[in-house]
Amino acid sequence: MSEPFEIGGEGGDDIRAAEYVLGLMEASERAAIERELTTNTELAEKVRYWEAHFAAFNAQYAEVLPPADLLGRIEGRLFGQAMQSRWYDSLLLWRSIAGATVAAAVFAIGLNVLAPTPEPTDPVPSLVTALETLEGDIEVVALYDPQTTSLRLNVGGSPAAAGQDYELWFIQGESDPVSMGTISVGTGITLAVDAALAANFGEGIALAVSLEPEGGSPVDAPTGPILAIGTVAAI
Repeated sequence: MSEPFEIGGEGGDDIRAAEYVLGLMEASERAAIERELTTNTELAEKVRYWEAHFAAFNAQYAEVLPPADLLGRIEGRLFGQAMQSRWYDSLLLWRSIAGATVAAAVFAIGLNVLAPTPEPTDPVPSLVTALETLEGDIEVVALYDPQTTSLRLNVGGSPAAAGQDYELWFIQGESDPVSMGTISVGTGITLAVDAALAANFGEGIALAVSLEPEGGSPVDAPTGPILAIGTVAAI
C-alpha cells in the first residue's frame, strides 16, 4: 500500500481525493477532478491511495442483516415513552448496533466507505459515516471537514412526499437530539455546522434522519419515524 498522506495538506488535495472516492462531489465537481486527474499525477496518486485504503478495510467486515423486529423495537422505544427517556433508550440500542450498521449501510449503498486510523500527526481528522437505512429507501453518506466546519452529504433514495421533509439530527451521548435542518435528495450537499455543534463534532456522535412535516419538526425533537442513523468515525 502507498505511504499515507497527511489529511488536510496544502491545497486540500487529500480532502478532495477522499471526497471523490467517497462519491460526495456534485456532478460538475466530479467532472472537473476527473479532467484534472489526467494531468495531475500527485492528485491521481492520492486518489489511488484512498481507494486502496478504504478497500483494504472491507475484508474485516461481513454483511450483517438487522433482526426482523429491529424497526418495531426502535419505534416502540421512540414513541412508547416520554420524550426524554425515549431518546436515552434509543441511543443505547443504536450504540449496540453501531459497528454492524455502518458496514451494512456501506454494502447497501455500494460505496467503499470505511474509516482508516488517522495519522498521529493529524490533530483534527475528518469524520465520515454511512447511515444505516431503517425505513424507506433513503441512503446517506456524510463527510465532516473540521477545517471548514462543513458537512458534505450524498443523499440518495426517493424525495420526501408533498407536505413532508427529511430532517437531519445531531445526537451526542444521552443528550436530546439537535436539528441540523431539513435536507433533500442530492449529491454534494454542503451544510455549515454552527460553532456550538462543531465544538462537539467528534468520533462517536450520531447523525440521524427523520421524516417530518414540511419545514421540519414543530418541536425540538423528531416527530416522525427515524429513517436512517449512523455514528461517525475518523479518517
